[in-house]
Amino acid sequence: MEQILEDRTIKGCVSVEPYILGEFVKLSNNTKVVKNEYEATQYGMAYGHFCYEFSNGTDVVVDLQGWVTGNGKGLIYLTDPQIHSLNRKDVSHTNFGKRGIYYFFNNQHAECNEICHRLSLTRPSIEPPM
Repeated sequence: MEQILEDRTIKGCVSVEPYILGEFVKLSNNTKVVKNEYEATQYGMAYGHFCYEFSNGTDVVVDLQGWVTGNGKGLIYLTDPQIHSLNRKDVSHTNFGKRGIYYFFNNQHAECNEICHRLSLTRPSIEPPM
């Protein structure tokens, strides 16, 4: 965060990210869309699944977008992800809670991929929200 000063008065602020060489892609959103044409999407879905398991079933990271390097394999720099959380303190208009977790496992990540299997992630049974 850089401040724009005039004498000793702050006139504004600017947030600057470094330039990243690669293609900016949206791998998924926070409900039903998932772009499987990118190999990086498999890693993103496995990451969301890992977050769910690591949080003991309370959080899943979604809305994955960022820069895919090279030919779309492997490395991706993510920016501005969203979290669906059962924790009431994490309230925002993009946190769909139980409904969002259901969307993730039943629409975006309906089947575990090879990465999930390599990480020995367990497949949860998520009931539809009321």
